[in-house]
Amino acid sequence: MEIDLDAVRKKYTGLDGTELAISESQERMAVVVSPENVSRFTDAADRENLEAYPVAIITESPRMVMKWQGETIVNLSRAFLNTNGAPKHISVRVAENAAKKLSDPIPAHEELFYPHDLRMIAADLRTASRRGLAERFDSTVGAGSVFMPFGGKYQRTPSQVAAALLPVAPGQSTESCSVMAWGFDPFRMSADPFYGAQESVIVSVAKLCAAGCDYHRAYLTLQEYFAKPGQVPERWGQPFAALLGALRAQMKLGIAAIGGKDSMSGTFMDMDVPPTLISFAVAMSNVGEMISSEFSASGHTVYVFGQSDDFQYEDIRKGWEAFYTLCRMGRVKAARAVENSVAEAVMQMSFGNAVGFRSDAQEELSGRTDFWFPGTRRAQE
Repeated sequence: MEIDLDAVRKKYTGLDGTELAISESQERMAVVVSPENVSRFTDAADRENLEAYPVAIITESPRMVMKWQGETIVNLSRAFLNTNGAPKHISVRVAENAAKKLSDPIPAHEELFYPHDLRMIAADLRTASRRGLAERFDSTVGAGSVFMPFGGKYQRTPSQVAAALLPVAPGQSTESCSVMAWGFDPFRMSADPFYGAQESVIVSVAKLCAAGCDYHRAYLTLQEYFAKPGQVPERWGQPFAALLGALRAQMKLGIAAIGGKDSMSGTFMDMDVPPTLISFAVAMSNVGEMISSEFSASGHTVYVFGQSDDFQYEDIRKGWEAFYTLCRMGRVKAARAVENSVAEAVMQMSFGNAVGFRSDAQEELSGRTDFWFPGTRRAQE
C-alpha cells in the first residue's frame, strides 16, 4: 500500500507526517474499493453528506509506504507488520464465578434497592439526579434533538436515550433519527466481570427497546477501562472475562459491536478503577415511533416486561419483540428500561409530568426485575 499523507484532510493545521499517520484526533475510517468503483463510492458518500476521498493505492509490492511533502517517511515490510512488532505472551486466570458473592447476604450497596423508603433510592449515587452534570452540555445544538435530557412538562424525568435527527442539506427535512443508549453497573462488574459485561450489553439494548426501537437494527460499540494488569494473571482475568461476557451477549442477541475503545491504565498508586465495560447501543428509528419515559396521564395501567432470574436470552428476545409489536400498535404510552429496581423506574417516570403511581404489589416494586445473576436471591425470599 502507498499512502499519500498530503491527501489526508486535517482537523488541525500544523500536523507533520507522523502526526497525520497516528494522531487519534484525526478521526476517520478507511475502506478499500476497486479503482473502477471509486467515483461511485464517493458519489454515494456525497449523497449521505459524508466526506470521502482517495488517499492511498494498493500496490503489488509487499510493503507499506507513506509519503509526505514529496518524501518517503515510512517504508516497512508487510511481513514485519504482520508480526505486530514482537510476539507477546501472558498468563490469565479468571476467578471462579465471583457472582456467588452476591447470593447471601445481600451486600450493602444492594440493600438500597429493596427499600420501603423511596428517599433511600433517590439519595443513592446510582440513581440520584445527574441534572447538574447533564446541563453542562447543550442538547439543543443544531435543533436536532428528539428528546430533551429531562422529559415531561416539568422536565424532571431523565431520558435513557440520546435521540437526534439526521443532518440533511439546507432546505431538506427528515423524520429519521439516530438513537443511542448505554449500559454499565460498576458494582455488578466488580462482583463478576463476565456477568457484569453481559448486563452492560443487555441494559444498553433494553433502553433502545423502551424508546421504541427495533433491537434487530441495533449495533454496539464497547468502551473498556481496567486496572493496570502488570504480570498478574488475576488482573488480566478481569478484561478477559468481561470481553467473553460481552461476546456471549452479542452472539445470543445477534448484535455486532463495531469499533470500541480500551485502556489498561486505570491504576494510580494503590487505587484501581472498577472493571469497566460500558456498552453503547445505537439504532435508527423514526421520530413518530419514539416513546418517551415519563408517565403521560393518569388512569393508565403499568406493566413489567421481561422479568427474569437469569440471562435467559430467548426470553429476553421474545419480550423485546412482543414489546416492539405493542409499540407499533400504538398501545405504549411511556416506557423505561429497569436498571436498578422497578420502584426506581416508576419514581423517575412519575417526575416529568407529576403523575403519581399507586400499587399494592410491594414485592414487585422492591426487587430488581430485569436481569439477575445465578445464585442471587430476591429480598422477599
